[in-house]
Parts: sequence; C-alpha cells; structure tokens
Amino acid sequence: KKALEERNQVHASGKILVLESGGMPWKEHLYSLERELALPGQIMFVLFVDSSGMWRVQAVTVEGTDFQNRLSLPEPWRGLRNEELSQKAGIPDCCFE
Repeated sequence: KKALEERNQVHASGKILVLESGGMPWKEHLYSLERELALPGQIMFVLFVDSSGMWRVQAVTVEGTDFQNRLSLPEPWRGLRNEELSQKAGIPDCCFE
C-alpha cells in the first residue's frame, strides 16, 4: 500500500511502483489495492530488486490474464542487451539477462 501511496514520487505519472523488497508475489495484491483505492488499471510497471540484488522492471498484466500487459516496454528496446539497450533507452548501465 505504501508503494501505491508514494508512486508519484517515483514518476509524476503515478504509473510506476517501486517495491522495497522483491521476490514475492505482488500482482493479486496490487489488483486488490487498486480496487480498494479506486485506481483500477493505473499502474503500468513495477520496479524491484531481485534475489541477486539486480533491479528488475516488470510490466503489470491486465487483471485475469497472464501475458497481456497493460503497457509493454517500448518495442525498439526489445531484443537489445546491456550497452546497446542503455544507448537506445537513454538509461546508463542497463543489463538484460
């Protein structure tokens, strides 16, 4: 709930959440909180640190689906890795594994 409340500090759009701890199931809880707070479908991406200490970004799926994203990452980024991804995204030190 804290991540939802602080989402505008992450990005002005309010569409990106940062979870303080990753590795735990979060989707159903997010859907439930969105309904509770009258914010259905507003969160597009979740950022979290995985068990190896790397930052991850995950697109939020449409509720009730496994593979239909509310919004996917930009198509020009797809298939790129590391430095090439960093250059295309304009984000230093990207790593795709």
